[in-house]
Amino acid sequence: MSVVDHMTPRIDLLTLPAGTPHQTEVVAVWTRPHDLHTLLYQNSNHHGLKHCSKFNRCQSILCPTCSTRRSSRARAAARGSAAHHEAALYAVLSTEAHPDLTHAWTALSTVRRRFLALLHGYTWTRHTEVTYSSSGWHLHDNLLVFGERHQLDELKKEILPAWLDAASRTGIAAHPAAQYADIARSTEATIVYSCKGIMRPGTHGSTTPGDILQRYYQGDADAADQWEQLETFVSQRRIWSSTSRKAPTSSSATITARKPRGKTYTPAQLAALPQLTPKQIMSTLGCSRSTAYTLLAQAAA
Repeated sequence: MSVVDHMTPRIDLLTLPAGTPHQTEVVAVWTRPHDLHTLLYQNSNHHGLKHCSKFNRCQSILCPTCSTRRSSRARAAARGSAAHHEAALYAVLSTEAHPDLTHAWTALSTVRRRFLALLHGYTWTRHTEVTYSSSGWHLHDNLLVFGERHQLDELKKEILPAWLDAASRTGIAAHPAAQYADIARSTEATIVYSCKGIMRPGTHGSTTPGDILQRYYQGDADAADQWEQLETFVSQRRIWSSTSRKAPTSSSATITARKPRGKTYTPAQLAALPQLTPKQIMSTLGCSRSTAYTLLAQAAA
């Protein structure tokens, strides 16, 4: 049975165009490339069509629509971190491919846990991607580390030896040629690339879950098996991205006090703050306790 035939029983769940003569004709119309991308490729899995709308997201990492939203949020967070630092170091860290996806994930996670001690004190973000090849499932981390240029130049020398050492100590294969680390020439372009998500089409001959889903709906039996493995795998909770706990800092950063809506403070009021207690500031300015302490901190700086 073809993929289109498999999807036919679920077609009636969608709102059919006015005057639709027969369900099979709808299938024939909707399997044109553009409509296939819109109705199947974005919003379906191998069980059939499913609902994923603006107000009712499925939140699956394998849904191209929701994956795109995840990527947008990840890029925004990375830009926030980059704004407080001079430069960024980009690294691709991986372990050997394996036919079993769970085994490949466990290997990468094990090496990562030992390796992350090297990044203590840095602001960083990590996003894991998965591709498929004749060797099996290949997982790798896209790692962005933010900091001052001279700090990152030193870290660049340490990061790959530290990853390979962590792999060696845990007995996991990680080929030196498959690792990469360098200072980003364009921080913005590197953020966009590293946070692209797993459902984007592959480059340089790699096959991403997005490519697998597309081939599955074109009737590829091997892709159907690979997609089923992916769905089984992601049904368990997986942490596909993480960030450092260190809050971004900057020597030029300033504290902005929150004020009640429509409330303004005159220069005379602000000049008198060092002589007042927080309680007096709250009474005088009509602000909250937290705003009073923030204004005091600003005045003392």
